Amino acid sequence: MANEKEQHSVLMTGGKSLLAAQIIANIRKDEKLSCVCTRFDRKPPLDSAGGVYVQGSIGDMESLRTVAEDSNASILIHMAGWQQYYFEIGAKKRKDFFDLNIRGTFSLMETLPKTRVRYLLYISNTATNTTSSVSGWSASTCENMLQHYASIYNVKIIILRMSYYIPHFDTTQFQGNFYKWGQKFWNDEGIHIDDAANLCIECIKYFAQDIRKNHDKNRKLIQTEPPLILYGSSLYDSNHRNISETLNFFKKWQEAIDNRTQDEFFINTYGQELFDVTRKYQLELTHTPKLYDLRKTTKILNGWKPRYSRLQILYDLLKYGHKGMQGPLWAGNPSKGSYLNDDGVYIERST
Repeated sequence: MANEKEQHSVLMTGGKSLLAAQIIANIRKDEKLSCVCTRFDRKPPLDSAGGVYVQGSIGDMESLRTVAEDSNASILIHMAGWQQYYFEIGAKKRKDFFDLNIRGTFSLMETLPKTRVRYLLYISNTATNTTSSVSGWSASTCENMLQHYASIYNVKIIILRMSYYIPHFDTTQFQGNFYKWGQKFWNDEGIHIDDAANLCIECIKYFAQDIRKNHDKNRKLIQTEPPLILYGSSLYDSNHRNISETLNFFKKWQEAIDNRTQDEFFINTYGQELFDVTRKYQLELTHTPKLYDLRKTTKILNGWKPRYSRLQILYDLLKYGHKGMQGPLWAGNPSKGSYLNDDGVYIERST
């Protein structure tokens, strides 16, 4: 019995996303957690990561209530919303962000009391204090909304301010251009999607621990408390983790590229091959990234730490070249083992 996995029902808004797929893929590898994941979105996922897909809109309270009831979920991961990229390329306007990100969150919070969902993980972003960011504006508005609902409703909330986590295998943005992804990862203070997914899983485990403590078939009110705000990034505060090697490496690396000289630092420390890579892939590093203090995140979430660093980008360029490593097997179109049934439900099936 001690080796049996805990099983929970998890509902995901924005379930079509690659982050949702990566979470499901990583849950499968987790030795202590098992989840039935329901992916709620307007369009079906274009991957074979699994989970049960249910079609619906975040702005439709009735479809939200129905999927919450049918999935029997007690935990909800809310990641439905447009990202800054779509505003920058002109595909979406501020009104689109208002309608989906803000109005959708309002619909969700108005619906939750009518369901058995008592735990909410909201995927926010680190641009909440950046006034020029439309994504940050909508996220900060939603965070204020969650502060209100947490004070009056029987729901426990984690707000996870995540750095940029779009994976390199997202062809919509990068089209197989790995060094372009590396540049974006650096300049937007990114976090690898695998680290982001594992961070979300630790949040699920945190909720699961609370469920065990407060298990009550009559669903008595949980004592209201403000949302727990955590950060997810690939960089730590310098007081917590020594990142001087990475920062010094990039500083010297950029200087070497600017001067077009074979800096002794690279040859002696990392070898001629790595220096040749830095000359070939000239990433434009526009600023020193902000360091986030993740001590609170690490302490609360079972010692979670990001594994993928900016230094790793160079090693991956050396190993895999311009196109980068291949994406996971599930990241392509749905496999023959998964299909959409007549009701538009995405069914996971073994081949």
